[in-house]
Amino acid sequence: MQEFSLEAIGKMFLGTELNVMQGSDDGNTMIDLTIRMFQMGYLLLTTPPSKLESSPDFLELIDCQRTLLEISKKYFSLAAENEKQYGTLKGTILGKIIGRHGLDSPIPLLMATDALVGGIETTGNTATILLYHLASNPAQQEVLHKEIQELVGPSGHMTEQALEEMKYLKACQQESQRLLPVLEATARKTQVNMVLGGYEIPSGTHVIRHGLLVSTSKKFFKQADQFLPERWIRGCPEYQKVDPFANLPFGHGPRACIGQRFARLELQLLAWRIVSRYRLEYSGPAVAVNYTGIGAADRDVNIKFIPR
Repeated sequence: MQEFSLEAIGKMFLGTELNVMQGSDDGNTMIDLTIRMFQMGYLLLTTPPSKLESSPDFLELIDCQRTLLEISKKYFSLAAENEKQYGTLKGTILGKIIGRHGLDSPIPLLMATDALVGGIETTGNTATILLYHLASNPAQQEVLHKEIQELVGPSGHMTEQALEEMKYLKACQQESQRLLPVLEATARKTQVNMVLGGYEIPSGTHVIRHGLLVSTSKKFFKQADQFLPERWIRGCPEYQKVDPFANLPFGHGPRACIGQRFARLELQLLAWRIVSRYRLEYSGPAVAVNYTGIGAADRDVNIKFIPR
């Protein structure tokens, strides 16, 4: 799933095939370094700033980022060259950024690097968990398959209009992220004095919103521990009108995930393509998320793919 995620980002953002799923050494290196980078970042969250520069973990983090940037430069240069010869960046995000800032600006390269690195674990791990939820909930999986058959057909092609109408597909993705998000919390630095839950919080304080505690709370969701995509669909008996801030897997406001639209598109198209062709089965222990860096399944997720 991480390979799929990196390949998809390369295609959407750079207009370039990275050949990650064919065993590209650069792709494997980027995945390994990204996992390690987020692990280091997790460990360094509690390191006093005065101790950072002498910390071995911090030095390893910098080395990871330096290597990731060098690999990104390689594919950025390839994308720029292909654009000159074949116009491959037309309609891509990178093409629009270059058009606005020019090739000599550092912004296109940095944005490309952020895009490639930022979506590997987040989208890849979320995709794994989405397939797990579909495989371990056969009734909901079949409802999704029926929707696919009705709106796209057994061998049809997804269109923007069809995707817009696929309410159950989107609800499955949303419900999966509610139950097992790969990011358990978001952090902010307060800009003004405020009161939260009866506590006075001075301006300049670092605060953490533990989203996982809210999104799985019985206070906000009926049958909170169950995978029920219907809770998000108006007109269904199981539909629940919940606080809009109770489930924010991509964050909220100016600091929300900049790539959330790409991530949703990847997840929805992946689920559509696989469920249209295969019936998924999972019979192992229940999967949880291990939060040591970007959250990931706490065990191998062995799914049986049965051709439909």
